[in-house]
Amino acid sequence: MKGTHNRTSVVALGVVCLALLATACGKKDTPAQDGKIEIVPKVSGVGTPTGAATTKVIGAAGGFVTSADHSVTITIPSGALSANTTIGIQPIINTNVGGKGTAYRLTPHGQQFAKPVEIAMAYLPFKDSMAFPLTAVLSFQGDDGVWQMPSGSVVDTTAKVVEYSTTHFSDWAIMERVSLKPVTATLGEGEKLNIVALIYNAVPNPCNCMDDLLQPLPPRGNPYPVGEPAALPVRYIKNWKLVGPGSIDRTTGNSVEYKAPASIPGFTTATVVMQLNGDDQGKYLLLSNIKLTSESWIEMSVAGGAKVMHPATPAVKSGDTYILSGGDEGIGNYIMMKWDGGVGTHAWELGNGNSWHYIKPGMTYGSRWIDISIPERPEKVSGGGVTVTRISGGWIEGTFTVSRAGYDDFTVTTSASGSFKAKLIGN
Repeated sequence: MKGTHNRTSVVALGVVCLALLATACGKKDTPAQDGKIEIVPKVSGVGTPTGAATTKVIGAAGGFVTSADHSVTITIPSGALSANTTIGIQPIINTNVGGKGTAYRLTPHGQQFAKPVEIAMAYLPFKDSMAFPLTAVLSFQGDDGVWQMPSGSVVDTTAKVVEYSTTHFSDWAIMERVSLKPVTATLGEGEKLNIVALIYNAVPNPCNCMDDLLQPLPPRGNPYPVGEPAALPVRYIKNWKLVGPGSIDRTTGNSVEYKAPASIPGFTTATVVMQLNGDDQGKYLLLSNIKLTSESWIEMSVAGGAKVMHPATPAVKSGDTYILSGGDEGIGNYIMMKWDGGVGTHAWELGNGNSWHYIKPGMTYGSRWIDISIPERPEKVSGGGVTVTRISGGWIEGTFTVSRAGYDDFTVTTSASGSFKAKLIGN
């Protein structure tokens, strides 16, 4: 298939193994040049639902099910099931430490199939939050809470999906095996940011050397556990470069320090680029995109999608109450947050309390939802809230999350998250 890449390399970059020097793949007894990778498998919490499940009855003849957001399609071949079975796809919070976008609960949980079924999961909605899409793989959460990366995922760069064939159901999500942290950031004038290259998989390494990382995995080998990331070994990194304003320092290791320019005219961008070794077979680039501004802003992601920056008005303080709003008038987007309290976390409330609203053409979102499972259809408050991290020098900044954010008629829910930095006026 054009644009498709088989993911069978232990390094996260099946394509990169071909691009590295031949001697790197051939040695077996040379100690690591910059230390071995040690990653402890991470036990993560189970993701909570962020929306209703899409279900469909599939029988022995097979069929397919697509999620409500069209991000996941499950294709079940003939003979995989022996009887009619209700197959479900439900969006949940992604608890994989290397995860990207929304995770999905495939049900019945633990369902075993006589033949492999194909999971196709789209990465286009959050492509801008990925350092290098070719490192994407599908992962599942085991019963012990540890996310696992099975070998054999396929990245279709034309359709912008990651595919994997499995014989069991669980919670599944896209993750990047190798990435930069952060992939995106927003800085003001003169601010600094450390960017590091990371690897997330606890891969076998019997000789405690880097060369083992280049040995190919069997197409359907045992899954590899995911843990808190380790710094990517320097031997895989050719160089760091900067495209755009500002400067970078310490460009010979697995991290760099970026410094924004002292003066920023409005909104602009800079990109820090890490090139992996092996440009004789093509250039493999991981990108960290940095937004630069001297103005107030709100950056937000809905349903695990890419973060979008919106210009904001100054935050207004009246007593203990803060109001922050922003948006893009040209396309009819509007964001508003209201909360009581300074530095700290402030949960959403019903009525006239702490609240979040997002309005775009034809749709309204809010920090509340309606529970249709109860005859009285009560209105309930969304999870999450505003976390103010700093108030100083006439500025206020922080983050926010909204789980079970209601939209449309507020009987359906999604999730939203973001950050902000705004000038502060009032008393």
